[in-house]
Amino acid sequence: LMSTGSDFAAVIATNQQDEIRISLRSSVQFAKRNNVNLGDLANNIANRFFGSGGGHLTAAGINIKQSDKIPKDKNKLLSFIV
Repeated sequence: LMSTGSDFAAVIATNQQDEIRISLRSSVQFAKRNNVNLGDLANNIANRFFGSGGGHLTAAGINIKQSDKIPKDKNKLLSFIV
C-alpha cells in the first residue's frame, strides 16, 4: 500500500490462534507532520488490550488476543488507531 503513494496504511487480520494482528505503515512525512511514532502508538494500543506491540517511527505491529473487550467490527477497531 505504501508503494502506491499512501501516507498511512493499517491492515487488520485474524489468524488461526484467534489472535488479531494489525500492521501499521506510514511515510516519514506523515509521521513528522502528525507528530506520531507508530511504534509508540502500537505499544499504547496493545497495552490497552493486554497484547504486544511495537516498532519504530514508520512501521509497527500489534498482536492481541480476541476477547469481549475488543470490537468485532474492524472499522470500530480502527477507530482506536486514527
